[in-house]
Amino acid sequence: MTRIKHINSMSLAKVQAFIFFVFGIINAVLSSSATFLMQYRFVKPVSATPLLVTTFLIMPVLYVVIGFLMGLLEGFLYNLIARRTGGIEVETESR
Repeated sequence: MTRIKHINSMSLAKVQAFIFFVFGIINAVLSSSATFLMQYRFVKPVSATPLLVTTFLIMPVLYVVIGFLMGLLEGFLYNLIARRTGGIEVETESR
């Protein structure tokens, strides 16, 4: 068994920011599609371009910022807790 005793918070934040960026793009596509369909089905159609542009610009950026900050916080908290508990045990296999 191998123990993870320390995580580089900045490294975790970068990886998590990228993952959250992908989630932000997916969420923007789904939200925009749902908004467009609801607007087309239930309300008189109007230009949804400002809403779509705003969604595609804000959602991914917001998700990146949140992912980065959460990664920093998670790395920091993990390192504090790992000092007292010894960290997470991971079983590895070399080939």
